[in-house]
Amino acid sequence: MSGGLENGQYMPTCQTVAEAEDYAKDFDDPLPGRVFKGAERLDKNMPGWYRKIDKTKLNMSLCFACVIGQLFLGDYTNGLVSLGIYGKSEEFGFDLDTDERRFTSGRDKKMKRLTALWVKQIDLRLAKDN
Repeated sequence: MSGGLENGQYMPTCQTVAEAEDYAKDFDDPLPGRVFKGAERLDKNMPGWYRKIDKTKLNMSLCFACVIGQLFLGDYTNGLVSLGIYGKSEEFGFDLDTDERRFTSGRDKKMKRLTALWVKQIDLRLAKDN
């Protein structure tokens, strides 16, 4: 695993789900592993998906501007069904789980982190294209 500083915070570059989950356990943060798992699902079902995302509009708290919303023209539910993960969006880093959404004060910060993690996955894939 490698990584670097991003906004003053260390962001790992994980190559496998296990590596991302191990990193996340160290900081009690399940989000990197979930996002990596979601990105892998998209790689499998929609090769090149990351080229279709407008990172300047990416916002994981808005169903039409999140990764699924952008790929499925704002139809979040249809996107989850198409990917075979309806009812499991949290497991794949497309949303926060119930406990994470419960407290409004921390929710916004976690959604921004979720968005930043998706940008990182997109950037990693774009870099491999070059």
